[in-house]
Amino acid sequence: MQRRPRLRVEALEMMTFLGSVVGDPLVSEYAARTHEIAAGTGDPRLVRRARFALLKIIRTSDHDAARALLELEYEQSRERDDLSAAEVLNSLAWVELWAGRWEVAAEHAERAYDLMTQYGLEVPWAHLPIAVVAAHRGRLELAREHSERSLKLGEQQFGRHTPVHLGTLGFVALQSGDPQTALRWFAEAEAVTTKLGWRDAGRRWWV
Repeated sequence: MQRRPRLRVEALEMMTFLGSVVGDPLVSEYAARTHEIAAGTGDPRLVRRARFALLKIIRTSDHDAARALLELEYEQSRERDDLSAAEVLNSLAWVELWAGRWEVAAEHAERAYDLMTQYGLEVPWAHLPIAVVAAHRGRLELAREHSERSLKLGEQQFGRHTPVHLGTLGFVALQSGDPQTALRWFAEAEAVTTKLGWRDAGRRWWV
C-alpha cells in the first residue's frame, strides 16, 4: 500500500477526533473523506479506523447505525484479540447509554472493563463507561469508586485529573444530596475542559 493514503487517513482521523471535541462544523466531512480514502485502499486496518472516525459522528445522533457498525466490528475484533474487542465494547456501552438501554450499556461497560484490566491496561478511560452508566442507573457508590480511582490514575499517568470523571463525581454528589461538593467538582471539570478546548456538549455529558 502506498504510504500517502495511510498518512491521509491518519491525518483525517485525527481531524475528526479533534473536531468532534471542539465542535468543528466540518467534522462530518472529515469523517466521510476518511472512510472514502480508506475504502479505496482495500486495507482492512484502515477501513476499521475509518469506521471509528464515522462512529464519532453518528454515535449520539443515529444509535441504530452506530450499533450496527460496532456489532460488526465486535464480531471481527473478537476473532483477533480481546483487547480490540474491549475497545469496541467500550464504545457500545456509550451508544446504548445514549439510546436509553442502560442495562445493556452496563453489561458492555463491565465486560470492557474486565477485559482491559485483564490485559493490565488500567488507564482512566478504562473506568469511564462503567462509572457514567452506573451514575445514570443510580448506582452511585460504584460510580464514585471508579471515578475516584480514575482521578488517581490521571494524576499518576498524566499529571492531571480526567475531566469526565470530575463531572461524574459532581453528578454523584448532586444525586447524593450534597450540592456544595457537587459545585466544587463541576467547577473543576469546567476549568479543565475549558483549558482543553472541549466545546462539544457530547464530551461533557454532565452539562
